Amino acid sequence: MRPYLIAAAAFIAFLALAISDVFTTSATTDEGVHLASGLSYRSGDYRLNPEHPPLLKRFATLFVAQPSFDGAAQARQKVDEAWAGAESDAMAQWTYSHYTLWGLRDSHFGAATTELPPKSAWVADAPAMFTRARLTMLACGVALALLVFFWSRALWGAWGAALSAALFCLDPNFIAHSGLVTTDVGVSLFMFAAVFFLWRALQRFTVVDVTGFAIAFGCAQAAKFSAILLLPIVV
Repeated sequence: MRPYLIAAAAFIAFLALAISDVFTTSATTDEGVHLASGLSYRSGDYRLNPEHPPLLKRFATLFVAQPSFDGAAQARQKVDEAWAGAESDAMAQWTYSHYTLWGLRDSHFGAATTELPPKSAWVADAPAMFTRARLTMLACGVALALLVFFWSRALWGAWGAALSAALFCLDPNFIAHSGLVTTDVGVSLFMFAAVFFLWRALQRFTVVDVTGFAIAFGCAQAAKFSAILLLPIVV
């Protein structure tokens, strides 16, 4: 029973620290582009942020509403111009995300930024959008922690699982990145899951494990281009 209590304590610490980051840290450099791109993918057009596949960015926006540009014709024009030029200008995605998430309505557009405009001046409630997207992405970190625990238990028993869970859950990299709208933890989850199900299938060939491997492998490729490294790993 004791190793499971240690693992549970590690999971609780991981969640507490990661959720704290979600609510207390400002947006990192890539998050704005990823969030705005994920929202734009609802149209079926994937021109924004082509350096990463769309899966995780789309996943992050599951519970995020599209911002309204009512009374924000100038911000809307900036967004439309950036969208039109995105296929030829790699920097257009940054303009698009800026005016989508932090654009101001016409009554405040171009005003000096020495003072924070009132909430009603913004096109979108960016803090709320980031909070929802980050909490959604945190599911990837939680799922990865659970997979680490279960695979370690299969290999080394309860104490091995507890140690592995503690090492993962207290790793600063996963604590910091699990609650971000980025692709790193998500692709780590899918690559890890693919190898996990492959390992199980090589021991006992079952429909569940083969299906799990196929889904995880496919999701990894749709999450980040670096997942191509799974090919030599699998071979």
